[in-house]
Amino acid sequence: MDEAASLADELQRSFPTTSGRLRFTEMLEAHYELETGPARCRHLIICGIVALFLYDCFLISDWRLIPDIFQTALVVRLGVVTPIALLIVAILLSRPSARIREASQATISVIVAASVLYLTSTSQSPLVIFHHYGIILVVLFANVVQRLHFPYAVAASTTIVTMYAIAVGRMSGLPSQAVLSSVMILSGGAVFTLVANYTLERQFRIGYLLRLKDRLRRDELEGLSRQDPLTGLGNRRELDRHLERLWPASGPARTISMMMVDVDHFKSYNDGFGHLAGDKCLQRIAALIAGELRGPNDRAFRYGGEEFLILCEGMDMARAVSIAERVRLAVDMAAIPHKYSLVAPNVTVSIGVAATPSRSALSCQDLIRNADAALYRAKQSGRNRVWPPAHRSAEIAEFPSRKRLLPSVGS
Repeated sequence: MDEAASLADELQRSFPTTSGRLRFTEMLEAHYELETGPARCRHLIICGIVALFLYDCFLISDWRLIPDIFQTALVVRLGVVTPIALLIVAILLSRPSARIREASQATISVIVAASVLYLTSTSQSPLVIFHHYGIILVVLFANVVQRLHFPYAVAASTTIVTMYAIAVGRMSGLPSQAVLSSVMILSGGAVFTLVANYTLERQFRIGYLLRLKDRLRRDELEGLSRQDPLTGLGNRRELDRHLERLWPASGPARTISMMMVDVDHFKSYNDGFGHLAGDKCLQRIAALIAGELRGPNDRAFRYGGEEFLILCEGMDMARAVSIAERVRLAVDMAAIPHKYSLVAPNVTVSIGVAATPSRSALSCQDLIRNADAALYRAKQSGRNRVWPPAHRSAEIAEFPSRKRLLPSVGS
């Protein structure tokens, strides 16, 4: 099963789980991270820099509310938290794994909250009771702006609420009723933002699944539009696309060999055995051709009717003739019965081979004409053979383009 098929299968299994869980199957989770991870890092970097600037701007609030420890606030905000935050931004620039990325964001949120609570607990200013309320902004930022992955958001929020309850509970100037109210407000804010965090992540993941499903469907349709439905080989549209890639303006970068394969007396086969049998015969031959191709740049196409075309990149004439002979023997040895053939009691093929050297002035149309001319010679020479023969392939670099002046030999 290829990667696209495996991904489609994982996709079908992941849709039901998104109603509750926020994690895909292992393979799909890795694919999701591969596609969304870089954008996620960019989002966190931008949000982190903006948030760090605002965090340091709160020195104005420190100066007004807790002037007695303003020097300490300068050290904490600019000397401790800011370098740590910049270090985390640097980590994000290296595009770490999802676990490191999310853990670092949860950690800096907790550190920021701890710094605010430390300053609140240290100051003796009568206005310090107003200093701690900004802690809700940290929870809001972590859960909704940063959109920490839900498990990390829960861990960070729980830690911040716990630290807040301890710190506020120890404030001597704050009545117990106010302590309770403050803790409940922060807890409620944490719960509400966690609900929003869960909803956002779930919707984002479902949206990704829908986009992936559409993309796989488009890729599948695109693949079908380039594939011959009977044989599974590339069709003429795919052949044209492949030739465009091989033939840039300066000519082919590597030697290109072409083999044109024609089934001998196929019309007689179709008429005698029926079109259904003819289709099965073509499918069998297509499979035999594909089975004889070895190189990563060897491609086979259905050229039309009972004709096939093989393109081999980086292969000279001698090697191409060898491949063609291997294909011819494979079809012959398959022994597909053909009592209507004038060549053999079984199905046979004739193959014409042509090649063009790298940076050749020949166009792809010239190469096709040369291969077609070679096929014509193979048929004229008795069929069930390769032209040029193996003993002549080293002498012939390419065939001159020619038009058929004689009536076409019947298939």
